[in-house]
Amino acid sequence: VDTASLQGAPLVACQGTADRPPCIEDWIRDQGLRLYRRPLTDNQVVGFAVAFEEQPPGTTPEAAARNVLLSMLISPYFVYRIELGAQTTKALTIAPPSGPGVMLPIPGNPLSAYEVAARLSHFVWRSGPDAALLAQAASGELLREDGMLAAFDRLMSDARALPARVQQHLEWLHLEQWGALDAAGEVERLEREQTSRFIADVLTSRHGSLTELLTSSRQPLNAALAQELGIS
Repeated sequence: VDTASLQGAPLVACQGTADRPPCIEDWIRDQGLRLYRRPLTDNQVVGFAVAFEEQPPGTTPEAAARNVLLSMLISPYFVYRIELGAQTTKALTIAPPSGPGVMLPIPGNPLSAYEVAARLSHFVWRSGPDAALLAQAASGELLREDGMLAAFDRLMSDARALPARVQQHLEWLHLEQWGALDAAGEVERLEREQTSRFIADVLTSRHGSLTELLTSSRQPLNAALAQELGIS
């Protein structure tokens, strides 16, 4: 929150205008959509707007905004990805050998478009949805198979996808806790970078080969690591 840039935020321009509350609510809705990965409910918007207005005398709009952002960030809706879907019941027709078909209820929990957006972005980027993905959720495009696949392809082609895929492999191999490596200080940092670069190379230059990942004799090195490993 302290490092967030609020320069030029709409709420500053709204200060002292007759339509300040609607203007503040627009800013709250925008921030909430980004942080909660879904539109805020009307009650949430009202609550945050009240929190913005009920600041001590002399509080600047920027300071009030930071307090609102802090409230958003300590909420479970930001801390946890809550994607429960919507309870629905579909009907399945069972046709016996003779006589009319029998309708049987099939419960389900289909995800909403915003929940699909959150799952896609956190899987591919390890981060929340960007504006384009949220727009696709708002239009319902992500609920279509072709729209979902197109969004996935776009995310995968972005530069942010590779670090997330590397991190997935580090976690899979239980290397995300670097105390597992018998090294300390600068050597540990170099070994961490070496491992990450190696995985990235396998994914991008060696066709994501599992054999290469587990048995390759090629490793990225620098002078310090070579000396540590006894390589001239």
